[in-house]
Formats: sequence, C-alpha cells, structure tokens
Amino acid sequence: MLPQTLAAALGVTLIGAPAFLAHGRPEALVVHLLGPLIASVGLIASWPALRGLRWLNASLGLTLLLAEACLGAKSPGGVYGALAGMAIVLLSIGPLSTHQAHTGGSGRSP
Repeated sequence: MLPQTLAAALGVTLIGAPAFLAHGRPEALVVHLLGPLIASVGLIASWPALRGLRWLNASLGLTLLLAEACLGAKSPGGVYGALAGMAIVLLSIGPLSTHQAHTGGSGRSP
C-alpha cells in the first residue's frame, strides 16, 4: 500500500514539475498528461482490492521513462521525469510475494 501511495505522490510532483524545473515544451506536455494519471492510478491501486492496477501504473511509468528518453531528457525537468518514471516502475512492481498479506501476517499457509 505504501509503494502505491509513494507512486501517487510522485505523480503529484510531476504535475507541478514544469513550473519549477526547466522543461522543454514536449517534455512539459508529456508530464502534464501522465502526472495526473499516475497520481490517480496510484491512489486507486493503494486499495488492496484493486492492487492489480499497479501494473497500469508500471506501464505509465515506463511510458514516461521512454518518452523522456526519446525526447532527449537534457533539461533538469527531463532528467527528473526519467528518474520519476523509473521510480514509479520500481514502486509499482514492488515485492513479488504477497503471501503475508493474504494470511493476515501469521505466516502460516491457509
């Protein structure tokens, strides 16, 4: 739950990043489109019943990373966008084992 909340927080910072960091016009457009989507999906995926949506957030983070790489990412805003995209992918993939979450933390098999 915490990784998805952190991914949502990164999405919120992406919304305001063009105002504070030097973004080129194409990079700012990408960040303005993907920032709110990442924030929304991150908050929705933090609910345990909708945890599967984290894969959508991983694909959005990968899209952000690839878009910044294709656009050059020479400005500070572009580098921040690429790093944020990589962090979102890593946070969204998260731990592969959710055994403890499904057994109530007892560690015993059902």
